[in-house]
Amino acid sequence: MAAVEAVEMVQRCRLWVVAVLLLSWVSGVVAITWSERGALKLLYWVTDGQRWAAQWGIQNEHSYPLCDKFETSR
Repeated sequence: MAAVEAVEMVQRCRLWVVAVLLLSWVSGVVAITWSERGALKLLYWVTDGQRWAAQWGIQNEHSYPLCDKFETSR
């Protein structure tokens, strides 16, 4: 019985480690600095972003293009 409990504990520990690593990765992906945001805005305007097939609300300072659902034009 002790071996089964040890295996279960190892599995829970592995799951916890994976969850922590996943959360840290997601927080790193989601984080965007104001400098990076400015660079994305510049890229958007220089490449005529208004005509892109998938757009994002560039004027909305609470919009994050990597997280928000893209608006699709028809």
